[in-house]
Parts: sequence; C-alpha cells; structure tokens
Amino acid sequence: MIGQAQNVEFINTCIAENRLPRFMIIRGETGSGKKTFVQYIKECTNYDVVWFTPSIDNVRSLINLSYQQTKPILYVITDCDKLSNQGANALLKIAEEPPENAHIIALTNDDSLLGTIKSRGTLIVMSGYTHKQKEQFAQELNIKNNISEKIDIAENLGDLVVLDTIDFEAVNRLCQNIVDGIGTANIGSVLKICKKLKLKEKDDDSLIDVAIFIKILAYKYYQASINKTHKCAIDCWNTVFEAKRQLMKSYNKQYILDEMLLKLRSLCK
Repeated sequence: MIGQAQNVEFINTCIAENRLPRFMIIRGETGSGKKTFVQYIKECTNYDVVWFTPSIDNVRSLINLSYQQTKPILYVITDCDKLSNQGANALLKIAEEPPENAHIIALTNDDSLLGTIKSRGTLIVMSGYTHKQKEQFAQELNIKNNISEKIDIAENLGDLVVLDTIDFEAVNRLCQNIVDGIGTANIGSVLKICKKLKLKEKDDDSLIDVAIFIKILAYKYYQASINKTHKCAIDCWNTVFEAKRQLMKSYNKQYILDEMLLKLRSLCK
C-alpha cells in the first residue's frame, strides 16, 4: 500500500494482536485508495469480502447476512456519506454491537456520518496519492505498455484498485475500434456495442463498466485530436462528454449510449 504506511502499520498491529476492529470507518476523498485498503486487509486476514452500496435495503441485507455467518467476513458499505437517515440508523444499530466474526467497514468520502456512528467506529483516514505514487503503483502491477496513458485514465476513475481489476487491453481495443471504424459500421453493429457494457448492477461483472468505457473513449478521441489522426476528433470528444453529463442525470443508460454511438457514426461518415 503506497503512501499509507501509518494505516498499514495500524492494521498489521491489529491483525498480529488478534484485535481487528469490528467496526471501521475508512475516510478519504475519491481516489485515495479506500477500496484498495480494504483489499489489503482482505489479503492480510484471508477473510472473504462482501460489498454493499449505500441503501437501507442493503444495510438490512448486511445485517441479516452477518447474523447467519459463522466464519470471519469483511462487510463493506461504499459511499456511506450517501446513506439516507433510515439507512444510517440501521447501520448504527449493528455498529453498536456487530455479530461475532463480523467486521463491518464503512467507506466515506467526507466527515458527514452521524456522530453516533462515528463514535462507535475505529476511524482510518486515507492520505491522498500523488501522481508519482500512482505511477509507482501501476509499475508494481507490471503494466508494461502505455503506463502514462493508464495513469491519466486512473486519475479520473477513483480508487486505484481499478488498475488491478480492469482489462485495459479489452477496453482499449473496443474504444480504438470505435474511433477507427464507427463511421463505416452499419447501424446494427453500432447498436450491438452496448451488449459489451455493464448497464445494470445485476449484469455480468465480466462486462465493461460504463463509466470506464466513457472515460477511455473520450481519452482516445482526445489523443486523436492532439495527434491530428481523426478528422472530427473534437466533435466526437464533445459528443462523448455530453453523453457523460447525461448519464449522471438519467438511469436510461442504454438509450443515452445508443444515441451517442449513432451520433459518432454520423459525424464520422
């Protein structure tokens, strides 16, 4: 864990002394490595990890699951600063006295958790990563090609764990194929592109995350504009970023992406 020596030392000591906190709050801004730190704890303890997004239903599911399990498990709730009052109160109840063998971890971007929740947890504050540290992290993962490109992408993706989990070559190939050939593709082929993307939480995890796809596609058009290898790169880059803005406001991802791809096709014909 690059740049987190104090936090690593704390966790190592807790594990060595068999006193890993039952309720932890890991706080840090986007990109500080909260999920990567959870992965570090997982590797040190060999405990399974179960991830939850911040909703009252998911907190209830966490509670039910934690009381049914007998083996040690890390239960992680992401973006806890986005919990509703109802969700926060449900979290408070289990934070007061977690079940045996349950280690609950609340990830938060800021200090807005209820004071009653914070008082029951062990707080771990993440230090922000410098660009140089991110580059070092990428090199440690043995990313051999286009490291600078991947670091630039990672700067905007959030937690550094993405570098270890994303098949960059597959995403790059898809985006490069779009940049190179969408203008000559038939409409049917264009509309099939969304089948390669993860549009809903229940979709297969092997599909490409939409946010990552959008960022890398925009990056490809940016490169093409700088290198002057694409006649309408700037217009395409603007089209992708307009889709990105729309995706932040709408749940109909497929419609937005299909419209974006068809517009790209039209621009490049």
